[in-house]
Amino acid sequence: MRKLHIQHRRLQFVEPTVDPNLFMLVLVRSAVVAQSSQARGNFATLSRVAALPVPLPFGGFRNRRSLVSRDALIDAIRYALTADLARETFIVADRAPIAFSDMLAALRRGLGRGPGLITVPRALVSAPLRFAGRADILERIDGELIASPDKLINKGWRGAADTAASLEQVARQIAAGRRT
Repeated sequence: MRKLHIQHRRLQFVEPTVDPNLFMLVLVRSAVVAQSSQARGNFATLSRVAALPVPLPFGGFRNRRSLVSRDALIDAIRYALTADLARETFIVADRAPIAFSDMLAALRRGLGRGPGLITVPRALVSAPLRFAGRADILERIDGELIASPDKLINKGWRGAADTAASLEQVARQIAAGRRT
C-alpha cells in the first residue's frame, strides 16, 4: 500500500515497510443486524410484517434469535480496534437472544401499537405456506439462531443489554423514514 506524503509542496509516494509480526487481525462476526430504514433481507421482511394492520399468528413462536443493533456492532468494531484483541475471532450479538414473538411485539410497540399477536397452532400457520409453495418462510422464522458474544464480553466489551428496546427504536426510525 502506498502512502502519500506532501513535502515542500511536492507530492511524493512512499512505499511503507511493514513488519508482519506487527500486523493485527481481528475478525468480528455479527448476528443479524437490526438496522433502520435501510434494512434488507429477512429483517426488512420482518419489519414489513410487523407493520401490517392485522393480528399476526405468531404469539406462540418462542424460538430465540440473536440480534445486534447497528450501534452495538459499531461499538464492538471500535472496541476491537482499540483493545488488545489481535489474531482472534469474536461474535457480536446482544447479550440475550430474543423470542421471535417478542421481536414482532417490540417492533409493533416502536410503531406505537400493541403487540397484536395471537397464538395459533404451527400446523395452521404452516399449512397455507406449504400450499403456496413457501414452506421456506416457516423454516426461516421457526428455527433458533443463537450467537454468543461471551468471548468478546469477557474481553471487556459491554454490549447492548436490551434487544427489545433496540428493536422499538429501529421501528420508530423505519416509521419516520416512511413518513418523509
